[in-house]
Amino acid sequence: VKQVNPKEIGLIGHSEGGEIAPIVADESPEIAFIVLMGGPGVPGYKIIMSQIALIDKASGASKGSIDSALALESKLLEVVRTEKDSARAAVRLKAILEKENREPAAAASVAVEELLSPWTREFISHDPVPALKKVKCPVLALWGSKDLQVPPSENLPAVRNALKRGGNRNFKIMELKGLNHLFQTAKTGSPLEYGMIKETISPKALDIITKWILKETHDRL
Repeated sequence: VKQVNPKEIGLIGHSEGGEIAPIVADESPEIAFIVLMGGPGVPGYKIIMSQIALIDKASGASKGSIDSALALESKLLEVVRTEKDSARAAVRLKAILEKENREPAAAASVAVEELLSPWTREFISHDPVPALKKVKCPVLALWGSKDLQVPPSENLPAVRNALKRGGNRNFKIMELKGLNHLFQTAKTGSPLEYGMIKETISPKALDIITKWILKETHDRL
């Protein structure tokens, strides 16, 4: 396509895509820029723990209930992270769930199967920092202030520090007030709100992304 400059093609990755984009940019030096939207800056197991605490709190759960959920999840994630043999891991996970008496047998089996799926194992253990440190192209990283799935409080500084430590001097980090993980204008940020919000994505977020991309690509013309 004549209208597309092959030297100015970038990537926009949301959530898990924000974890993949730095990996692709490192492997493909021709990538001109990347935009990370609600992308992780810490390993997956930390994100899961934060999600439980924040989402349960937004749903009105008591501190005792949240603490109990976090304690259980911590035990389960520790097994997934440290036990590489899936058969042994399954036995240990089922024992934990049975002891806690949290799930019927059938539901516990499904939970164990999900915890030991290749995707879950990879997500839990993956640390995005090494890939971020290798990114040399311009980076725009955005989070919504009400993001309860990849909270900016821990992920924003982690991404900033990784880019700095890697020597990247062309990056912009922003927390957008009032937006959730999907970059919708939200009240609480809870995933339960997603389907009730008419706005697909905040015009404010789109405007920031558009202007940044145009500036980065025009500066190199």
